[in-house]
Amino acid sequence: MCKLYINSNLQHIIGGDEPGFIDGTFEDARFHSPQGVVFRCPSLLYVADTENHAIREVKEPSSLYFTTFS
Repeated sequence: MCKLYINSNLQHIIGGDEPGFIDGTFEDARFHSPQGVVFRCPSLLYVADTENHAIREVKEPSSLYFTTFS
């Protein structure tokens, strides 16, 4: 699970309680030990999905959708 906060307010919970490697909506997406988040610009977010050895990205936070970058 990855939690996205904006201005100290919880905006989105991404993924669920079970580890996995699934792209999709914030609710459907699954990670395995997400440990880093970087904003490249306000509409592009990268997440280091450590145990899946992948960089995950969301292109538009308003779309609530994650895809695998690498």
